[in-house]
Amino acid sequence: MIEIEPFSRVIWRWGIPTKYKTALMASHRAMSWAEYEAVVRGYRQCDVVHLYPETWDRELKRFAEDGLYFVPIRRAKPVSGFAHKFYEPSGGRYMIYGVISPNLSAAMRFARAHENKPCDHETIGALLGYPECCVRFFVENFPKGILDPVWKVEHEGEDPMLNVMLRYFGPRIVPFFPCSYTCREAHSVAERFYGLLREYDEDLAETILEMLSMPMVWSLYKSVIQVTTPLFTGICNGYWEPQRINVYWRGDPEKWAKMLPLQYKWFLSEIRFQFGELDHELKKSRGSHHF
Repeated sequence: MIEIEPFSRVIWRWGIPTKYKTALMASHRAMSWAEYEAVVRGYRQCDVVHLYPETWDRELKRFAEDGLYFVPIRRAKPVSGFAHKFYEPSGGRYMIYGVISPNLSAAMRFARAHENKPCDHETIGALLGYPECCVRFFVENFPKGILDPVWKVEHEGEDPMLNVMLRYFGPRIVPFFPCSYTCREAHSVAERFYGLLREYDEDLAETILEMLSMPMVWSLYKSVIQVTTPLFTGICNGYWEPQRINVYWRGDPEKWAKMLPLQYKWFLSEIRFQFGELDHELKKSRGSHHF
């Protein structure tokens, strides 16, 4: 087994409109604001936060001004890229992983849920405001070592608000794994987060949703995740999987083929080169495939 240090890279196709590059860079901050604001407004009980020594005095003051309690949970190694789990600090700089809530009892319950081995994910998910069915889905997969269960999500239909295949690079609307890409409960949560994103920046929110509606292929093979889209190819660290797993998101191919014809042609060519003659999967079916 090979474990790759956290990283993420995006290789843009030539001639992509600037608004997509801007949205990718801004999406992390926008979603972080929405998750925090959901707690401030009472939409959910808790939010997780990561505090760094150079800014935690300012952050702790912000929590107090917003009437939130902060409870630290553990120290962790700061990483560059996307992390599927915590890494122990090995001296030097570290961050504090913790929870904020307007209710001290809820914050303490969240922190205590991390003391169990394995963690009490049911309590954690409920306090974060995630649908019960989606929490069950996570509990059925993550403790078994499936650290990124994108390929386990039921995929008989597609709701772009629930697409989590670009989360490593920023764009997403829900901060959890839906049990299904047509889950009604997850969609209700997504609508609330999308409303917050639109309040943060309406154009940015619409561009994020547009990006989540484009055709793409999510692939995991030997600890590397690759997401191939008409706009870019993104790669990041995954977890060990000796068999290649591909997940096809059909999206709206007609729109993207018309809007970016050259880039869409390159997208299909890359799929053929990377995965063989599999671009037909985008046209006829949805779901994950093992090779």
